[in-house]
Formats: sequence, structure tokens, C-alpha cells
Amino acid sequence: MKIAVDVTGSLYTGTGVANYYHHLVPQLRSLESDNQFLFFGYSLRRRAELTLADRTFPLPPSLMDIVWNRLHVFPVERLIGDCDLLHTWDYIQPPTRKARIVTTIHDLTPMLFSKYHLPKTVSVYKAGLKWVEREAEAIIVDSLATKADVLRLTKIPEDKIHVIYLAAADAFQEFRLRQANTKDVSIEQVRNKYGIKGDYSLSVGTLEPRKNVERSVQAFKIASADQTLVVAGRSGWGRDIKPTPGVLMIGYVPDADLPPLYAGASCFLYPSLYEGFGLPVLEAMAVGTPVVTSDRGSLKEIAGDAAVTVNPESVEAIAFGINVAIKRRDEISQKGIEQAKKFSWELTAAQTLEVYEKIGKN
Repeated sequence: MKIAVDVTGSLYTGTGVANYYHHLVPQLRSLESDNQFLFFGYSLRRRAELTLADRTFPLPPSLMDIVWNRLHVFPVERLIGDCDLLHTWDYIQPPTRKARIVTTIHDLTPMLFSKYHLPKTVSVYKAGLKWVEREAEAIIVDSLATKADVLRLTKIPEDKIHVIYLAAADAFQEFRLRQANTKDVSIEQVRNKYGIKGDYSLSVGTLEPRKNVERSVQAFKIASADQTLVVAGRSGWGRDIKPTPGVLMIGYVPDADLPPLYAGASCFLYPSLYEGFGLPVLEAMAVGTPVVTSDRGSLKEIAGDAAVTVNPESVEAIAFGINVAIKRRDEISQKGIEQAKKFSWELTAAQTLEVYEKIGKN
């Protein structure tokens, strides 16, 4: 079976969607199967960054929104040749001549929280989702919470939906093991690189309203923790976080710096209002840093009883969670390590292949 996978979403560095492709694609390549994979992507200005793709095309996503989402013309085979199965992302949905379609829906935030997205993003997403509902034969979702949202907000039947969890990259657990054995100096190097002095707690994620960073900052001010809150992540949109004493904004952090940055923190703060999965929670757990996260949706599902879960809309609850996580660090850290071990990209890829083969045989 020839399987084509659209990896255009890998361009959006620093997001969970990009993380998904950067870990899933190498695992799919390594699987032993009789299938032939073709990974492709499209971009005009950033085409060279599509390093996961076997074939790339100088086509801007804005154009493909018009051609594929709005007009729904120009079958994808005209770009990539014939294929038996096409794995798409939920943002732009190409038509096919005869290929069966599998689509990954990471979350439905453009529909659930449209006020937290740019109007153009919401418009593109809804246009693509219309074709996902009509044409996809299987839907992969990251969590039971996202599955429930898909059932509630779309016409997709339950028997088409497959829950496949994501995972922290191997680098996080490997760092923790290396640190335990050799006292890796990279924590201190990362602290120096970003100007972090003394003890700190950490928040990681694109700076946008849904991530709830403003409440995290407010909570940190009233928590009893005598340390700095380090906020890492690309600027998204919405109100900027104002410079605040005790809060250090360090911007985008490359993947190589994340394990030591997490590991050096007293606790990891991630009280997001909504996530389709919540990879940073597992990343922090994998290095042994205690986590404070939301008591709802996929975050509660992924964290289980291995994190301090709080009401993300209550500044007081978040502050209480910070104090608990720091006070009970050793206990919560160990639970988190064990929880993170339940997830792996090898398993994600194997289960994804099972979906492909199930659809291919029908």
C-alpha cells in the first residue's frame, strides 16, 4: 500500500502539531511493513524548512485553502502521483481521485474557543473540517477528551474515531537518566544562557490566551514560592504579558534546551484552558519535574493522579497548586516519571499504522 502523509504542519515550530510530525514521521519510517511511504508538504517562503518531506511544492497554504478547502478541486494525485491512502491534517483537506483518507484532529479549539483565534484561522479550519466530515474514512485524535469534542461538534460517527496518544520525546527521559548518573552540567549552562538566577518555576507554551499565562503570572505573585517564574514560548497573539518583577520571559527555546530547562525547575506550571493533548505535561514529567495543570479535559486525562490538578480559571487555585507541587516535589516527581513511561512514540506510530492498514483492507 502506498501511503502519502501531508507534513506541512511540521513548519509550525514550537507547537504540538509540529512536534507530532517531527516524532511520528521518523517512527513511521522505521517500522517494518510492506507499505511505501511518501511524506510531502507545501510552502512558498518556508519550503526549505520542510525537512521531513520527500517531496515539497512551492505553494502557499493560503492558496491551498482556496483550492482545496473552498473550491475542493485539483486532486492531490496531480502533485504526488497515485496513492492508496492519504493522511491529512485537519487544517487543509485536499480532494483525491480514489485514495482513502485518514485525518488527524488534534483539537477543536477554533470551534470551541473561536475568540482565542484569529478570524482567518477559524474560517480556514471550518472550511477544511467540512470536507473531513464528508470524506475521511478514519479520524485519529490525541485523547478521549478530543474524541468527545469531535462527537459533540461534528457529524463524524464514533466508529470512525481512533484515540492514539502522543508522548514526550526520548530525549527527556534520557536526560533524566544521564543527570542521575553523571550530574550533567547542562542545567547550569541553560540557566546561564537565559539569565536565570536562583530557584525558578517554569511555564512553556505559545503565548496566546488559551494557554492562560496571565493567570499563571498572577498566581505566582501570591504563591509562597520565593523564586522566579520563567515563561518560555513564542509570541502568539492576544495581549502581551507585561514585564513583571519576578517573571522572566525568555521567548522561544530550541528543543535541545528544553530537557535541562524543565529539569532545573522547582515545578512546571501548565494550567491551560484547553488542550487536545498537552505534550509539555509529559515532557516535564519525563525529566522528573512536578507538574501543576488543569483539572479538566485532556490535561487531567494525560496527567492522571501524577500531577497537581487545579481549576485553571481560579488564580487562587493555581497558586495553591504551585505551593503543593513544590512542597511535595519528590512524591509528585516520582509519580510523574512513572506516568510518562506509559506513553511512547513507538506505540503512537504502531497504532497509526494499524489504522492505515484497517482502512486499506476495507
